[in-house]
Amino acid sequence: MTRIQDFLKTNNIPDDFDEDEYGQYIEGIENFWEPYCTNHGITKRQRYYFHCITYSGQNSTYKPPKEKEDNVSVVVGCMDREKMLNISVHSWIQIDSIKEIIITDWSSKREMTYLKYLSPKIKIIRVEGKKHYNASTPINMAIRRAKYEKILKLDTDYIINPFGNFNDLIDIKKDEFISGDHRDDYIDNRLGFIKGLTGFLCVHKENMEKVGYYDESIENYGTEDCQMFQRLMDMGLKRKKLKFHPENIPIYHSPHSNYYRCENFQEKHVLYNYKKYGNPLANAGYE
Repeated sequence: MTRIQDFLKTNNIPDDFDEDEYGQYIEGIENFWEPYCTNHGITKRQRYYFHCITYSGQNSTYKPPKEKEDNVSVVVGCMDREKMLNISVHSWIQIDSIKEIIITDWSSKREMTYLKYLSPKIKIIRVEGKKHYNASTPINMAIRRAKYEKILKLDTDYIINPFGNFNDLIDIKKDEFISGDHRDDYIDNRLGFIKGLTGFLCVHKENMEKVGYYDESIENYGTEDCQMFQRLMDMGLKRKKLKFHPENIPIYHSPHSNYYRCENFQEKHVLYNYKKYGNPLANAGYE
């Protein structure tokens, strides 16, 4: 059995893998493992996916297009994760289209006021007296403060790649939004760089106002993002996914254990909200 046949025997191709789109970025891929694959009943989709996972587009000469000028407000909530945020925010301030970065500091032990000295783009909303984190309320506060129509909701551990295509992160019409998808973990072999981007959202502010913002009754880790995606779709918006290619990863999540996901919430189990609320997207074709 050859290496490609052995690979296909143990690896399923995700439904959302687009072989035609992938092939646009890989020079000479049409000759990859040919004519062997054709002679042995291996499809173009199968061999392109094998190439994607095993070779990661090393022969690609992909160059991201020039950033399109836009006006974007980044919103983020944070409680005692300023070390990670300090790293991430340095990648955000480099993007010309990001005009402001609104950080809601949810009673962090070390106030994050100093971050505003990194760039005039950074604005801090300080909230005192909170014992536990609530993921929705800090984000809603930041969205309400935002001056620009296009909202980019990020988590503290999301790093924008200066070598990626930033346009792919904000390319939405009024009736669209872009969100992360945990099913994309096949791209990073389940290391967490892509799977952890479920908290990503790009949407027009007016649609956030119409849908009623994030649900602030959700107190512990998880479900508020997926619930928001569902509500936006129920309102008639089209959900777009983040675009990834082997040499075009425009944004990535800094991997970490579940301990850091739950440490500032009252309940310390990562599945607590999933069991309490169920899966908000179970009937939306998301799973």
